[in-house]
Amino acid sequence: MLLVSMLCTVHRYLYFTILREPIQRYISEWKHVQRGSTWLTAKLMCNGRQATLDEVPFCFQGSDWTGVTLDDFMACQHNLAHNRQTRMLANLSLIGCYNQSVVSNRAVREQMMLESAKENLRDIAFFGLTEFQAESRYLFERTFRLRFTTDFVQYSETHASKVDVAPEQQERLSQLNHLDAELYTFAKQLFFARLEFARSSSGRSEHFMKYEQDLKIAGVDHSQPSTEYEDSEEAYDGEVDAADQEEAEQKDRIARAEKTRRRRTQWT
Repeated sequence: MLLVSMLCTVHRYLYFTILREPIQRYISEWKHVQRGSTWLTAKLMCNGRQATLDEVPFCFQGSDWTGVTLDDFMACQHNLAHNRQTRMLANLSLIGCYNQSVVSNRAVREQMMLESAKENLRDIAFFGLTEFQAESRYLFERTFRLRFTTDFVQYSETHASKVDVAPEQQERLSQLNHLDAELYTFAKQLFFARLEFARSSSGRSEHFMKYEQDLKIAGVDHSQPSTEYEDSEEAYDGEVDAADQEEAEQKDRIARAEKTRRRRTQWT
């Protein structure tokens, strides 16, 4: 008889995300769609059901939106690229998902969505910022006690940064992504508060939740990457001590040994 030992394991799932400067992110998505990509397979699930075409109509006819101009891309009021980061971080069930008639006042609906996105960002295990690659890497490694084998690369130029945007287009871009702009400002303040805490002698991931409840992040200005992190590998090596690395390696050895033990037990 084959006896199978069933082990009850409690899994803890942690979420993380990467945010990007809103205008650059929006232009990048436009260029992505312009090259022929679509979100047609996205199900837009909320409260157990998928958004209907009446709630979120397509912005184009045919199989894709290849060659779309920036003006046409911005003109579609149903374009989910508008304030995408805020919407994807928010609990949309609070505002009736994609049914705008549940909270018909647009200003109220947007404010609820923004506050929900901020709350979820505070509670998330980790988030990084595209514009601060070295800092994001360092914070990830300190939070999860893991170490990447290669450096993160900070590109000075992207497809989005090469786009010439007229002043009137820039103004429209800001209007369409005003929620993302406010979220990103909040995210930068929280990100650098977390970074400062992680670098402190008491900075450990298990204390983040309690620490963040007491954070006073108003007035923090981090408009530029820290010069201490410009040489990311040197900065990292200077920050992470041998004890942390040894602890991480020990945990990894224990995890691999436990995985092997479970595999053997299952078939004995």
